[in-house]
Amino acid sequence: MYRGPDLSRWRGRIDVDDAGDTRRIHQVVRGFDEKGPSGVVVLGFCSDEGVRRNGGRVGAKDAPDAIRSSLASMAWHAGHKPLFDGGDVVCDADHLEAAQAELEHRVCSFMKARHLPIVLGGGHEVAYGTGGGVFAANPIATRIGIVNIDAHLDLRVGPARNSGTSFADLATRAVAERREVHYMCIGVAESSNTEALFNRARSHGASWIFDCDVRRSVDDAVKALLSFVDRCDAIYLSIDMDALPSHEAPGVSAPASLGIPFEVVLTLAKSLAQSEKMCAVDIAEVNPRLDIDNRTARLAARLIHTIIHAR
Repeated sequence: MYRGPDLSRWRGRIDVDDAGDTRRIHQVVRGFDEKGPSGVVVLGFCSDEGVRRNGGRVGAKDAPDAIRSSLASMAWHAGHKPLFDGGDVVCDADHLEAAQAELEHRVCSFMKARHLPIVLGGGHEVAYGTGGGVFAANPIATRIGIVNIDAHLDLRVGPARNSGTSFADLATRAVAERREVHYMCIGVAESSNTEALFNRARSHGASWIFDCDVRRSVDDAVKALLSFVDRCDAIYLSIDMDALPSHEAPGVSAPASLGIPFEVVLTLAKSLAQSEKMCAVDIAEVNPRLDIDNRTARLAARLIHTIIHAR
């Protein structure tokens, strides 16, 4: 279920006629080297099995290469940690649980080697694998904070894991492992979450900020986020691209009727990236089959570019 990095997928323009440092990301990214210096590792999660199980529109398994393609020609600025490609975890057929276990193993390994893993999803079932890796890499005593920028709470329960159950599944696992885990969801659409989901969020001690409240006061949202971070030892950031307005991010399974603007998501992500507590990131629900002019993939790439250069 794992395929190693293929640097031939990183292609872009080369400014041969300009003086000075004209490097772009495709010119600096390297295949992951266990003996190399600590840095940022991008890892693909090629899966939309969780979306299929959740009754959504499939196609997110093609996201990792679409995001890489958009990221490749973005400018590289000196003074930041090296960037590595960690390859892809691939979900074959309906073997989602095995793919999530492989992703957990990879994320844990990168974290223990003092890298920041950025996982390119894939459906939001990616979160169980990323979050599991964060759990496995941290001692039981670590207070783990999960920040989910999303229109949906993703606290559903069901007979099998899917793209809507990841954070409920992680909460159940945290209880079994006697871990202290805190969950915050930013950009929640009241119209897209049932009363049962809000009651489940309350039972887990979760906090959330509605999309309309984020739009009303970005400063208040940032303050609430930083207050949440202060209560945790490690932060895992999960960004679902369906938190954005549908005209900004059309390439998702469930486009938002309102959403929070991209510049707001960028501000929130940068605030976390500048914190030494942020230990893992994933970006979910980019669906190239539904995208228009690669808008959604480009926004995902810009988020990654910002996170890399904020470190």
